[in-house]
Amino acid sequence: MSLRPFPPILAGLFLIMSGLLLAGCGKEATPVTAQNSQFRPASADGGDTASPSTPASSGDNRTAASVAADQGQDAARADPQLPPRGKTPPKSIDELKEHIARLAQQPPEGQDQQQLVASILRTVDQQISAVKTILDSQPSEEDKAWAINAAMRIFARLEQSGIPGTRDKINAFAANLVKRPDAELARQGRFLVYSLKTVDQLNQNPTDGSEVVAGAKEFLAAEAKDITPATLSQLSQTAEFLLALGLRKDAVALFNLAADTAKASQDEKTVALESGYRAQAAINEQDFATLRNNVIAEEPDAAAKVLEAVRAMLAKVQPSAEIADEVQRQCQFLDVTGHGDVALVCLDELEKLFERSTDKELAEHVATSIANARKRAALIGQPFTVEGVNKEGEPFNWAAYQGKVVLIDFWATWCGPCLEENPNIQRNFEDFHERGFDVVGVNLDTNIADLRKFLDLQEIPWTTVTSREVIEGKVDATDPTGFAKLPMAVKCGVDAIPFLVLVGKDGKVDSLHVRGPKLRSRLVALLGDPNDAPASDRPAADKPAGEAPAEAKPAAEKPAAEKPAGDNQQSAITPLGLALAVALLGADEPADAAAAVAAADDPAINPYSAKPGLSSEQLANYLLKMLDKPKTIQSRPGFCEAVCEACDRLMTASPPATEAQFFVAVEAKFETLHKKACTGDDGADKQLVAFTDKMKSDERPRIARQVAFFQQERKVLDAIDGPMEKVPDVLNELKEYFAKEKLGGKHLRMASSTVALINRLADGDEREKNFGEFGKTFATSSDKELARYGKKLAKKPAATASDLVGKPLELDGTTAKGAGFVWDAYRGKVV
Repeated sequence: MSLRPFPPILAGLFLIMSGLLLAGCGKEATPVTAQNSQFRPASADGGDTASPSTPASSGDNRTAASVAADQGQDAARADPQLPPRGKTPPKSIDELKEHIARLAQQPPEGQDQQQLVASILRTVDQQISAVKTILDSQPSEEDKAWAINAAMRIFARLEQSGIPGTRDKINAFAANLVKRPDAELARQGRFLVYSLKTVDQLNQNPTDGSEVVAGAKEFLAAEAKDITPATLSQLSQTAEFLLALGLRKDAVALFNLAADTAKASQDEKTVALESGYRAQAAINEQDFATLRNNVIAEEPDAAAKVLEAVRAMLAKVQPSAEIADEVQRQCQFLDVTGHGDVALVCLDELEKLFERSTDKELAEHVATSIANARKRAALIGQPFTVEGVNKEGEPFNWAAYQGKVVLIDFWATWCGPCLEENPNIQRNFEDFHERGFDVVGVNLDTNIADLRKFLDLQEIPWTTVTSREVIEGKVDATDPTGFAKLPMAVKCGVDAIPFLVLVGKDGKVDSLHVRGPKLRSRLVALLGDPNDAPASDRPAADKPAGEAPAEAKPAAEKPAAEKPAGDNQQSAITPLGLALAVALLGADEPADAAAAVAAADDPAINPYSAKPGLSSEQLANYLLKMLDKPKTIQSRPGFCEAVCEACDRLMTASPPATEAQFFVAVEAKFETLHKKACTGDDGADKQLVAFTDKMKSDERPRIARQVAFFQQERKVLDAIDGPMEKVPDVLNELKEYFAKEKLGGKHLRMASSTVALINRLADGDEREKNFGEFGKTFATSSDKELARYGKKLAKKPAATASDLVGKPLELDGTTAKGAGFVWDAYRGKVV
């Protein structure tokens, strides 16, 4: 019975090989101390200074003993100077794994740096020796993968400790794998050798990637007799690294090489990969990030050039989910920046492509998305009505809003961006309400209890509308796309929120997507500046006419900085540890690049820090903007520290921040620390634990919910190393917890840890039962990655020959002459 994989965001053997393993390559060695060695130091009394439940790496899916168990070796081959503390030499693979945990918990010994380094290296040698022993013992596929993963983690931690000679040990291990008769182990050895060579090339910050591409072709030629999806994954990962360095042309060449190789394969599964790699090549060839920045800068024909790029991309690809997502992303950007007409033409082109799609389900999904986009665009200039009921089921009276400028806010209690936009809407409501401005919230929660609870805790000064179907419980609350099936959402084509519609005094739609400063700009145009004298105090001739003149068209809101061309696939692991190279070469805005250069010249400068002297409102706005930055920026050195520092300033501001501003600070700090902790940053994880503990006494429901989530996540992480007898209880508790939660991206680490807990169960049937139950739960997530992971988890693996051993066998069918086959005639015989 094989173990289930962890989500890509937290694990993956080849990501570890190519990413974590080489995070520190090329850096200068630093003094080994208890703080930077990442090996547990001994306390004065001989005990460990760290709690056994403290995660060794928060981005890992297990905590200390479990991660330690991934760092194994054999006491039988141990250095005699470092005995296994009273334990007899392990013989079985299970004993080796237990021994691994003990070694990882064993603190280095020594009074100075030289002795500490020697102690650490002895431990590592024992660990790698144990890994080799496991591989020599005819292990199962499960144990084989475990041992390789263990070695990668050992080397990753050693590399991060800055101890010289680490690369020699990695090279030696790779060479040992390559020489093994086991084909899969030899392949992984070759992959590791290729990864090491590629990283060395990329760490030179090349101005072009020709050498890297040449190396990839050599690697592919060497593997030509046995191309697998994993082989192509190596090429794809290399392409992603090239993109991170801004070497787009070379990255595109590698994506196309992977696509060509997949197409020529004789294996069905490998052939199926061609469209994905071809899509990546076509997407990155167009440099959409630069084109979008040109639109923001209002350069001539910038929107038309986005359309040209979309057409060029579509001409080179087959229908696929990746292409559909990319075109829709460009269309959404064009729509929000005031180029809805161009967005519709892009959708026309996408529709033509999918007319030849053989994937019926995907084609239907794309068709629905296109139809919704056209519905939204058709709202402009047309009469608008809101229909529904309030939370108590009483009919909503839209007629009461006639003659007013009304903002219709489509939102849900689980939508973070919706809640972040709420303070902006409320400020404008307060400023313009007396001038004839009102707001109607169209709530898209599918569970009425969620809405009622939210409104009981959070006062909103305008009317909130839901649907009778939700009130009567006729909506499937477990359907992650259920919100888009509610009456008002269907009527307006709403399949993503927040979605804002501004209706003029004439009852017709004035504009869409009026978020941030764009809302105020339109309200000033329609109702006048609230800083002027009230409308009732001015002569009639000076009152606003109610409709903005043609020349008063508002400027497009400038969205957050765009991702660089290479940021098409998310990855929680910073590629190759090239944080500085990414900062310098992948900066999204000129100011960002200048700040990164300044930071490189002076490490004391944090280019992301909030300016001194900002007011509470300015700090809150700064935090909201920072959280809206692309993931490539949020992963850069200094970003997390800057956000946390601003959060602390806001929470301790004098005079005190408003409650809304305080909530922004608390939630921003939780979110930023959690994101960094999920990448494997131990420091961020410890800060997250401390901040959770600090906020646990705050009884305000909004903060209490955040604290409850992180306490639950920590409980799961700690349980992985806890007593085995408690595992079933924790799993049952998790079932109840997940059943009440709307699962999203933040639950990935908890989901991965849940799988680690299930993998501890000894009973195979019990494991499969839990895999199925939790998989179905995760599949309902609104987060695509978690939903996909849930579906894979719920799917029962195909039986293997070993699964048949010891079980009754039944055969049926017909003979060559067409007669029925009778299995009973063979009872009692050896067949």
